[in-house]
Amino acid sequence: MKEGRSLGSVEVTEALLILATSLTRLAEHNDSITELNVAILLLQQNDRATYPALSHAIQAALVTALIRRSERTGNSSDLMDALLIAEHQLADCDRRASPAEWVNLALGAGVALVRLAEREDCAERAGQAVGMLRLALKHCPENARELWASTANALATALTRAGERTGDLAVLHEALTYLKRCQSLRSRNEKPLLWASTLTDTANVLARLGEREADPRRYRDAIANLRQALEVVTPNLSPRDYLETLNNLAFILVKLAATTGDDGPLDAALAAVDAAELAITEAAAPLDWAVLQSTKAFALLERWKMRRSMSLARQATRAAQNALRHVSAQQAPQVYKMVTGIVSELNSIGV
Repeated sequence: MKEGRSLGSVEVTEALLILATSLTRLAEHNDSITELNVAILLLQQNDRATYPALSHAIQAALVTALIRRSERTGNSSDLMDALLIAEHQLADCDRRASPAEWVNLALGAGVALVRLAEREDCAERAGQAVGMLRLALKHCPENARELWASTANALATALTRAGERTGDLAVLHEALTYLKRCQSLRSRNEKPLLWASTLTDTANVLARLGEREADPRRYRDAIANLRQALEVVTPNLSPRDYLETLNNLAFILVKLAATTGDDGPLDAALAAVDAAELAITEAAAPLDWAVLQSTKAFALLERWKMRRSMSLARQATRAAQNALRHVSAQQAPQVYKMVTGIVSELNSIGV
């Protein structure tokens, strides 16, 4: 952490912590990283030596802001900084004296490890994330309901990543169990975006089970979860969540079409992509836009397989090329692998 000047009083520091946390939450649901940059600057300038009682809260908030910025920019150095800060603070935090603070730091470390596992396509990172988040969940105070739900949700994501790499269905079923518990703790009326995010994460696990079990019912259940989430996640309330949910919906609809051989889900998939394209621009969020283009290419390629139209193949090629303008093997290895595979397949048919 950068040492900064004293800001004058505990009250001022607490106010800045609240402001930085609010900016981070605001940035979670829009396309701008300005709020995140301001939040990180504010948190880095707090003087932890002057106000040691606030140190863990300040650092946990900084960890969260760095993770959010990395998700937006694809910058892995922010993830590494977040992980190092969280691990350093965990070593300094008394778990028995400050259990909620300790769990919050462990949650930050676990989420950073999950994101690094995704970025590096690394099974070892995913395993470390599972271990860290299991420990955090074990020590979560009984009265900290939302902290438990956030930790359990993160653990489910880590288990999903681990299950993707090992093919272990038991791990995916365990993730589903945690997410069902989270759904029971999060009210649609009281916490609509958290409720919807849990549905989205549940859909992702169901889709992975659909892949492993070759069971279209899993895909249909996933699609139902995402459509339910979209009743809450609107472009006005949360444009970024809206975009991600539509992209997930389109991707899983393509998977369903590929499994069943039915052309119908592709119409819905491309309609979801069209709707998402209205909510994003390449200039405002290049990485998110590129991920959406990769899903579009996937849908168009699957339609080409069914209809054998060279026009569709050319459209798929354009979408894949658009995605590759902003997606690299370092930023998003799984997306990059999928897109380069699509390009290779299209090249093989002479597009």
